[in-house]
Amino acid sequence: MGISVKQRILLTAACVVGLLLVVHGCGDAICAVDRAEGKLDAHDSPPTRHQVGYATWLVLHTFAAYLPEKLDAPHKKAMQQLSKFVEEVYPSMEGRRLYQAIVRGDSFVSKQLDSLETRDDAVLWVWLVHNIINSHLEVPKPVFPKSSGIDSKVFSEWSSQSTLKLTGKTRANIIAAVQGRWSWKGGMENAQNSKEHISFDLPADRVMLGRSMWTLLHTSANYLPFTGPQSHLTADQIAALQGVVDAIYEAYPCPLCHKHFRKVYPDPTFQKELHAIKTTKDAWFFFWKMHNIVTANQHPKNGVFPKPYDKKHVYFTLDEFKVPEPASQQLQLAHIMSNQSAEVENGLYYRWNVEGGLDQDYRDVPPPVCVAGPDEKRVQMSMFIMARCPFCAKAMKSLVHNGNITTCRVPCEGGDHVVLDFSLHWVGTNNGTALTALHGPHELQGDKIEACARKYYSGGYQYLHFIACMDEDYAHVPKLAESCAKKTGLDYSQLLKCAEDDGDRLLARSFAYSSTKGVAATPSIVINGGKSILGIPKDLNSKLCANGKLPGDPRQGNVDSRGSGKLEEVSIPYKQDQAHADHLKHREMEMSSGGTGQVGAKHESGDNSWAVLKKFIPFAGVAGGFIVFTGVAAMLAVRLGGGRGEELQTLLANGRARQ
Repeated sequence: MGISVKQRILLTAACVVGLLLVVHGCGDAICAVDRAEGKLDAHDSPPTRHQVGYATWLVLHTFAAYLPEKLDAPHKKAMQQLSKFVEEVYPSMEGRRLYQAIVRGDSFVSKQLDSLETRDDAVLWVWLVHNIINSHLEVPKPVFPKSSGIDSKVFSEWSSQSTLKLTGKTRANIIAAVQGRWSWKGGMENAQNSKEHISFDLPADRVMLGRSMWTLLHTSANYLPFTGPQSHLTADQIAALQGVVDAIYEAYPCPLCHKHFRKVYPDPTFQKELHAIKTTKDAWFFFWKMHNIVTANQHPKNGVFPKPYDKKHVYFTLDEFKVPEPASQQLQLAHIMSNQSAEVENGLYYRWNVEGGLDQDYRDVPPPVCVAGPDEKRVQMSMFIMARCPFCAKAMKSLVHNGNITTCRVPCEGGDHVVLDFSLHWVGTNNGTALTALHGPHELQGDKIEACARKYYSGGYQYLHFIACMDEDYAHVPKLAESCAKKTGLDYSQLLKCAEDDGDRLLARSFAYSSTKGVAATPSIVINGGKSILGIPKDLNSKLCANGKLPGDPRQGNVDSRGSGKLEEVSIPYKQDQAHADHLKHREMEMSSGGTGQVGAKHESGDNSWAVLKKFIPFAGVAGGFIVFTGVAAMLAVRLGGGRGEELQTLLANGRARQ
């Protein structure tokens, strides 16, 4: 397929900018980490399964902890609606099935939920479900609180016929422990944990609760089954989506936020659009608008999501999200979904979706090569590439030939050094059934061979020399694979067999890992688990030295970031209808006849040359926005299918659940 003159201009502009980024790098003013909580922006990467799970428990426990002492019918229903939301649309299929097995049917848990009368009842109910699920994780967690004296077998051997009777002192002690863990004595309006990060051992403040609530809402909507614009939801899914909004109206624990939302909820347009949810796309857009309504009222300085790429191209304004307002002044979802769908869909996809979904292994962690002594500072750097990316080839050549990576020691000022723990990862898309590379099937094969080289020849970074050799003809990777294997001492037949037998698994893991790090353009680097940097900074050594930390340094942060989080391996097939890919073609920009893969970007650059690309590509290079690198705006979204629950014993017989 040929490409138009306009497309050639776009591609040329992208290539020029990419080359400049490799040479000049990214300015600190743009690449600096911005982890402000409580807003929907492009700085955050899609949440992992572990993060979604934590956000869900935070929401359930916090809602229960701040209920009135005696529950009226609306508050009792709010807890039931929250549970129904998790039961029907929780974004991890595996987690959803386990939850369904516990709460569905004529079980003790179900009966307890139906008979809630007090706040203490609600607190104990969430505590019970949490302990049951914790005991059925692949790595079971102990009963909380330890002082309860309850044998873990009570929960690990739980079945639909199990019961639990708590009386007297035991019941009171559990309630006190749970309330102490999840609520502030002075009320949430006076609590503030952290301006930068969610604390995992303190009760939620309004920022933590808001961030967790949006995480649960957006991920649940964005992983709903999707086979095209008319992907209709089941009646139970629709009821769950509408019910969680009702629950927020009745029982949201933050007083200030609750007061605002109670003004929004009765608005006729809001109600009309809430009850118009019929499809997956309706759900995406409804929660997008709802989030922007809250932002416009509570955090106007954050602006509307997605943000425009310059002041001349404003997609949405704060005034369009001021609710309650007359319908004539409000943004109408029906109009947006017909005329400006791509901007919103692309933004939501990159913000909330992990390539391949949540229920997979995305610990792309090669064995460490460099060992630091007890008195040596160390730094971790991940690099993200595509096998046929021209700028990746230049970057790889530079990094390998300067010797800093392959010799493990990066020289610093004053004769000092840091020990570099380097890891390489690949970027592509995964719709649940097929992997796709930006530069076509040959690049995908090259990615697999390179991943296999990393698997078998990590010692002394031997695989990097192999990749650098192939990059001498990057446009035709893996053409030189056999000769480069011989030149660098690798077994070519072993690489081919690995690529055929294990290549898909290795790349699926790597593609997912890259997306969880906020990487979708190459070459990119991440230092100590921080924000991804597009291009190779000219002062890379200085950055690595500045981030070097000794073992035990409280400022060390996420040095061992490659395996952070509890991300256990799981293999669950997901079906993806071809209609989805067909539907997304209106968002695609074919840049060459050689490839069908689509990979966008979530990076920013401080280089002035980025302004060249901003003229051609929406979202390019704007703080808080999304850029689309090399002119590719298409996504192959991951939509997980539904599924009814099974008996807990059946699930456990098929393997423990992952967190």
